[in-house]
Amino acid sequence: MARNNPAADVADLDAEIARIEAEIGRTERTGPTLAQREADALARLDQARAWCVEHGFEPHGSLPGEREHYARPALIGAMMTTNGKQLIDAERARIRKAYPEGLDATERDKRVAERRRELRMRHAKREMQLREREARGEDVERDSAAPEVFLRTDTDLRAILQGKGAE
Repeated sequence: MARNNPAADVADLDAEIARIEAEIGRTERTGPTLAQREADALARLDQARAWCVEHGFEPHGSLPGEREHYARPALIGAMMTTNGKQLIDAERARIRKAYPEGLDATERDKRVAERRRELRMRHAKREMQLREREARGEDVERDSAAPEVFLRTDTDLRAILQGKGAE
C-alpha cells in the first residue's frame, strides 16, 4: 500500500475486504466431503435393499402415483439384492465425478470463523485510516462502513487489529 496516497490505501483495503467476503461465501457454499456423500448414498441404497426385502418387488399402493413412488425403491432394492457391489461401485464413481471435494461441517465453520476474523481486522484497519484522514481535515466518504467497527472507539479498533478484540 502506498502511504503517500491514503485513498489508494482505502481502495486496497476495499479490494481485500471484497476478496475475503467472496472467499467466505465460497467456503459457506462448499458441500460435504466425498466420504460423507458416499456414506449418504450407501445408506439410501441399503434402505432400498431393506425395503425390497421387506415388501418385495410387487407394486404397492392403491393410486397410480403411489405405485410409481414405491416402484423406485423396489427396483433399486432388487438391484442391490442381486448385484449390490456393482451398483455401489457405480454410485461411488458417479459421486466422485459429479462433486468436488468438500469440507466437513467443523472444518467449514473453522475456516469461515478465521476469514471473518480476518475480515473484521481489515474493516478495523480501514476505519482507522478513514479516521486518520478525518483528523487531518480531509472529507471522507463513508459509503461502505462496517457497522461492527464504525461505532467502536479507537482503543477498540486497535485491540481488533492486534487480534484481542475479536468479539
